[in-house]
Amino acid sequence: MKIIMGDFNKMKTELLLNFYTDEVCWFLDVAKKDIFSKRRLRDFADIRAMICYLVKKQYPKAVLQHIAEYFGQTHATVVHSIKKIEDLKNLDMKIKRTIEHCENVSFRESIFLKNLVAKSAVMLDVDMFSGGGGIDVFFTKILNYYENYYEKK
Repeated sequence: MKIIMGDFNKMKTELLLNFYTDEVCWFLDVAKKDIFSKRRLRDFADIRAMICYLVKKQYPKAVLQHIAEYFGQTHATVVHSIKKIEDLKNLDMKIKRTIEHCENVSFRESIFLKNLVAKSAVMLDVDMFSGGGGIDVFFTKILNYYENYYEKK
């Protein structure tokens, strides 16, 4: 199967968009669904702008239209968003801390850890999204498993 360069570009852009969306939402404790709403609240607009900025900075070959489609925007909005973050990142401490955090997170390590968690959930037959305790119980079970595993070695 031959992958056309444009398909690769779009695929890599979408991976980075998803990665930075997850990371920024986690860092700022914002629900992912909120940033995809059409509401123009400054907090949500700033989050979308930070994600656009991070993707374009990490992957300069990202096509603006691909980024725009992710948020249901135009490429002109993406250009404005990137410029806005470049201007604000040294003035707004919340934006500065968020950008610095995301720039220091390794995409490869994050993907590895997400896969490890998913495989652990399957291996331990744990559903992290339901049942008593939810995510806390899920991670406690995983940590206990690995602690016991390494104590036996």
